[in-house]
Amino acid sequence: MKIVGIEGLSATQLRDEVDRGGRFVVYGWCVSFIILTLKRSSDITFVRAGHSRVGAGLGWTVLSLFLGWWGFPFGLIYTPIVLIQNLGGGTDVTPSVMASLEAELGPPRTAPRSVPNWDPPDEPSPQSPAPVPVFQPPIAPVSMSSASGPSSRDIGAVVMATLSLACCAPLGWVAAVLAIISIREARAASRSTPVISIITLVLSSVSSLLLVAGGTAFAVEMVQSGNLRREALSRAAAGRLQPTLDVKTACALAEASLRDGLVESRKTWDDIRCDPSLSDDDSTPSLDLTTEHGGKTERQTACFARSNRRWFVLTIRPSPGCPAAPELSVPLSANEKELEREERAAQRTAEHAPLKRSGPLVQPLLGGDTEDDWPRLDLVVTNVATKQQPGDSPPFHKPGGDWTYFDLAPAADPTAKVRLGMKAPKATDSPFSFSELRLSPLDRASSTRFVAAVAKAFLVPVPAVAPKPRKLVPVKLATAVLGQSMVREGTGGGFSAPAKGETPGTWTTTKVFFEKDEQYAEVFFNVDLEAGVAELSEKDADYRDGLLALLSRALLDGW
Repeated sequence: MKIVGIEGLSATQLRDEVDRGGRFVVYGWCVSFIILTLKRSSDITFVRAGHSRVGAGLGWTVLSLFLGWWGFPFGLIYTPIVLIQNLGGGTDVTPSVMASLEAELGPPRTAPRSVPNWDPPDEPSPQSPAPVPVFQPPIAPVSMSSASGPSSRDIGAVVMATLSLACCAPLGWVAAVLAIISIREARAASRSTPVISIITLVLSSVSSLLLVAGGTAFAVEMVQSGNLRREALSRAAAGRLQPTLDVKTACALAEASLRDGLVESRKTWDDIRCDPSLSDDDSTPSLDLTTEHGGKTERQTACFARSNRRWFVLTIRPSPGCPAAPELSVPLSANEKELEREERAAQRTAEHAPLKRSGPLVQPLLGGDTEDDWPRLDLVVTNVATKQQPGDSPPFHKPGGDWTYFDLAPAADPTAKVRLGMKAPKATDSPFSFSELRLSPLDRASSTRFVAAVAKAFLVPVPAVAPKPRKLVPVKLATAVLGQSMVREGTGGGFSAPAKGETPGTWTTTKVFFEKDEQYAEVFFNVDLEAGVAELSEKDADYRDGLLALLSRALLDGW
């Protein structure tokens, strides 16, 4: 039987301590390893009179508090039991321990009877024996093994080992060294190996294995990313030498730059998707991208420039708009490393460069020379609600948030309503930013008439309705905010930012991206909430069929 805390006490002293309130106590502890939970009792601990029983078991309490919960289901069951037991002062086993001690040591010794002083006769009397001096032999200490409980060093080591699993593996190495020291000291004192030190070594080993596994996975991921970057550069090798940049080459260059760490030094991406068209700017063309990393989807704009040798990515930003293209002239004798060095210098310069001043956002006239030939649907805005947040059921919004909701209907048919939510774009120094729209059908009859009006305006037939339509829900649409407080140049004309000193306009101009599965379309959506008007305006004739198919899917067939 091992008892902690009786070192140096004789049997008499031990009995005196118990008489004055000392107690023999057992504490519980619990440690879990996901699928394995250990619940055990500590060695018997002797708590002297006047000392705290809760404090004496604090080491086991802390151990269970940190390591007891991590097993299912017994870790969640046993840990509260152990904590309640220890915080209540442990389990008092004094009667049984004292009974065992009495059996081992015998009854307590009584003090010797006092003998009066007397002077012995000069010669002993033959009738009485010579007096024997009274002698009290010393009482030997209690003969039982002792064990030391968890020291502050042991507790600190197991806490560091636990933290190493969560944040910092080197803490586990320090904890392992402390655990080894405790084990050696226990063996030198002929004590059993401390359980808490074994637990510390196990946790430290697990954290080290996780570190090695994580490092290996990161190295493999970086190698794969490097291979993908080289493949992208290979796809772009021929096209980047041409005078005019094409979409496929631009997409490959953007992917290579992303995997080279151009954005936030991040080289690994779950997915990179490019929009199917470049901007019309010949000197600094741009391409919108959709990137995914760690489950987060973002819109990016890649801006391109051309030196006297080839096209390269100038910058990739989280908002539309590009800086002015630099005049980069590289000697014809320059090798690949020298080319990359010059291009990286241009990228660093463009990182904080201001955007080019944009002209009016004039949308092209298609199919003829008059505005009437330009595919556009005039809309009426009603029921405007500001400071809202999205909802999944009618009316699809509720108070509290930075969204504005309103109903849209064709000017020629005010009953063909749909509901649209527009999130307030983030404040940036750029006139452009990305935002989000939510398109919600109010009922199938109104949605049917709305789709028919868009089809008529965009000169395409109404798509066939799915035989088994799915449940209609609000549809999220990525949006590029091209300008706010814009001024319209005449009825049906383009838009421009007000000049200095001019009165701000009331139009917000956006480009909306429809994308689902293999279908994709873009359309301009411009709205003036003050005047209660809006419009859908064609971005490109190639998007007509895709726009109607996706719009019908969102409002009639189910997204």
